[in-house]
Amino acid sequence: MHISRYSPYTAARARRQSRLAAALLAAALILASGAAEAARNDEPVVTSEAALPSPSAKTATEAYARAARRIAAAQVRYERIAANKEARSAAADKEDQALSTDKASTDKDGRMTSAYNETRATSGDNEGQASPGVGRGALFDMPEATASAAGREIAARQDVTVISPAGRFTGESRFENNVTLVDAAAFALFAGATDVTSDGAAICASGGGFEVTLTAGTEYVESSGRCFFTGTALGFEDGVMFAPISPLAAAFGLRAEGDGERTVRLTGGGAIAPASARYDADELYWLSRIINAESGGEPFRGKIAVGNVVLNRVRSDRYPDTVYGVIFDFTFGVQFTPAANGTVYLEPSAESVAAAKVCLEGYTLSDEIAFFFNPAIAESTWISDNRPWVMTIGNHAFYS
Repeated sequence: MHISRYSPYTAARARRQSRLAAALLAAALILASGAAEAARNDEPVVTSEAALPSPSAKTATEAYARAARRIAAAQVRYERIAANKEARSAAADKEDQALSTDKASTDKDGRMTSAYNETRATSGDNEGQASPGVGRGALFDMPEATASAAGREIAARQDVTVISPAGRFTGESRFENNVTLVDAAAFALFAGATDVTSDGAAICASGGGFEVTLTAGTEYVESSGRCFFTGTALGFEDGVMFAPISPLAAAFGLRAEGDGERTVRLTGGGAIAPASARYDADELYWLSRIINAESGGEPFRGKIAVGNVVLNRVRSDRYPDTVYGVIFDFTFGVQFTPAANGTVYLEPSAESVAAAKVCLEGYTLSDEIAFFFNPAIAESTWISDNRPWVMTIGNHAFYS
């Protein structure tokens, strides 16, 4: 469907045409007046430059000359307007043809049934990925700052080439701090989502069997109730959210593998198992509560580290083999203070639950840490005196 891009010109053209009509009418009236006056004086009306007006025909001749000049000027303006109109129409047709070509290419790919504004068609985690058909003319509900640039031709920045069985990702990819980052919204469409929206605080992708959310300020991608650690807080840049390729790919059932040459290949795909099928309900219940009680005020990484301590003990032959058993292990005294003072029973925060899910996905900051404490408030230094230090996150020091 052709949509006029020149509505501002339409009103201006109407005004010019009205002025032209008025000028022509005035010329006609002047000619008629001159002819009438000449008739009253029985004098001929001069209609040719070759004819020499007699003194008695002076009035009609001058009137005609003025009218002729006005008609000539009006004709020049009319021809100029017509030429400009034709040029604009040709430009509009050419742009429509380009849009149709882009749309045909996009539809052929089969991935761009949902709209995404190519304003950020400019586009590396050691594995990269992106979206195949983000093309000019697609629409996407995004913040005004980004939408205001709609329609500009911007070549996609691609630090990393991302390839999947569906084709090559054409959205923006970056390689920063040894991590591949991609335009999250474009990637969602590339991975198979059919509806992608953004309110400036989060991106939501659905359809195609997916329910994926990326929220600014968080350090994980949520998909079907599961959480995939991004390693850094998500956020928007000029209305576009960039996310590490690995966790984003995992959220869409894909596995990203880099070849060391700035190329990432994606395998797999399709809807992932929901949280209810992935996590053991009892493990999630107790792990999220001990994380919340021990590190509710700690950074997200600190919460993950506490969860890692619990799960590392579960895997060790020296401790009970369940999350509940580890938390309430009193064989050698109180292992976790919240189990003794009752704070483990408090409702966990959403971030503590997310940290527990990240741990249950298999992500670990260290598979060695089995102890931690807060040196500033601890009454005993047994851990630091007897165990090797591994790392410190926030207020907690972790030991193996």
